[in-house]
Amino acid sequence: MFALTFPEPRRRTLIGLALVKARIGGASSDGFRSDDAPVPALHALTLPERAPLSDGGFLAGVRLMNIASAAGAAGLTAKAVRYYESVGLLAAPRRDNGYRDYGPAEIARLKFLARARNLGFSVDECRALLSLWSDNRRSSADVRAMAQTRIREIEAKIAELESLKRSLGSLVAACHGDDRPDCPIIDDLAGCGHAH
Repeated sequence: MFALTFPEPRRRTLIGLALVKARIGGASSDGFRSDDAPVPALHALTLPERAPLSDGGFLAGVRLMNIASAAGAAGLTAKAVRYYESVGLLAAPRRDNGYRDYGPAEIARLKFLARARNLGFSVDECRALLSLWSDNRRSSADVRAMAQTRIREIEAKIAELESLKRSLGSLVAACHGDDRPDCPIIDDLAGCGHAH
């Protein structure tokens, strides 16, 4: 019995060569003629993708993805995935050919990063959050404190945007918006309220 592995995109096919008895002519009492001889028969079994282990073996049943598929599964771009790798937020195992394999653990980490970044956390804050996520002895107070800090930053940004909105609203209200060249908005942008 031996096995051959043939390259296929993201799957491997195991070909096993088994020796079986072929029925030739009539059957004897045990169902086979005395002159039956073993003849080779090929049996093909397609196995699920397997993740490489540190010892070079494989872990059956784990579906691996390339960078494009992993990025899509996490709602990110491949460029973002490469960036997270470059700053040390992600480390996917490499194959012998240099390409990376992304398994469930890496996809979960990418989704975590995508969500955290969407909430406005910085790269350094994401690093701290990832550390807390993987620490079963973490204090939820630490996570809460980070979220509260982010809320204060958002509130400050909202106040800044509201101020900008009021300023622009005043300029829009002062502009007639007709065919004349006079425009308070342009005058304000030019500085000191003087016409250009």
